[in-house]
Amino acid sequence: MKALVLVMSFLMSASAFATNFEAMSWSEILKNSGKYELDRTNKIHFQKAATWTFAMDSRLCTDGNFIYGGTREVEICVSESDSDSCNKTIVKKLDLVQPIVSERQRCTTYAGDDDDCVAFETVVYVQAPQRTIRILAPNSTSDNDDTPTVLGTKAYTIPACSQLSPAPA
Repeated sequence: MKALVLVMSFLMSASAFATNFEAMSWSEILKNSGKYELDRTNKIHFQKAATWTFAMDSRLCTDGNFIYGGTREVEICVSESDSDSCNKTIVKKLDLVQPIVSERQRCTTYAGDDDDCVAFETVVYVQAPQRTIRILAPNSTSDNDDTPTVLGTKAYTIPACSQLSPAPA
């Protein structure tokens, strides 16, 4: 019985220190940036521009069908070498637009020592504006350990594009 009481008191005291991030506002979480870090691996991929951005990037907005990322300078390869590397690039300004539902190519068969892809399939690719962002302990990853300490999660929705500032075409 003493062991049960001890275990119960330990569990209750541990839960008192747990943070309920869903009950906190994003501004409160961001204000305490020394206590928490956001998992920036949650990204929106702009396939046509071959670039990505963190899902909470302040430049992102959605109209329900597309996610818009504003105008960005993107480096584009204009001349490839024989070894699949780029010889020459140019920087071009692009309006980043990504359909919420699109298609993408995924490798189905690899060959050779370099893991070259030799067969692809087309799959549906969905990038929902509703995301679950992991909240991490600060400095919880190191060069030797890629597993961060997750303190909790919080829902985030990419905001709607304002009627006053139309999204790029």
